[in-house]
Amino acid sequence: MPEREIYLLSPRALSPETIAVAFAKTSRAPESFREIAAELSDEKSAQFHEKWVVGYGHASVAEHAVLHFAFENVSRIAIETIESSRLASYTEKIHALSKMGPSGLHHPART
Repeated sequence: MPEREIYLLSPRALSPETIAVAFAKTSRAPESFREIAAELSDEKSAQFHEKWVVGYGHASVAEHAVLHFAFENVSRIAIETIESSRLASYTEKIHALSKMGPSGLHHPART
């Protein structure tokens, strides 16, 4: 039985598009993920992406291309809306440990 491997896919070594294409090819190829990723270049990955994602609409390939966003100083409602997507991962400041001054709070007008 092959030895188990768990390793980091570094965005410094591989572009997000190449990582996405490596995952797509892994599902249909007998080679290991590491072998598939090693044979890819940015140019080959762009061609694969153009054919399968753009040409044939296989959006699942693109799901492996990850973007990182930082949101600061937005409302709780905005955060809840952003985080309502189940196809993402989020990190949020722990409110109980955050230092907030009076200017960081909204006080509705009393009627």
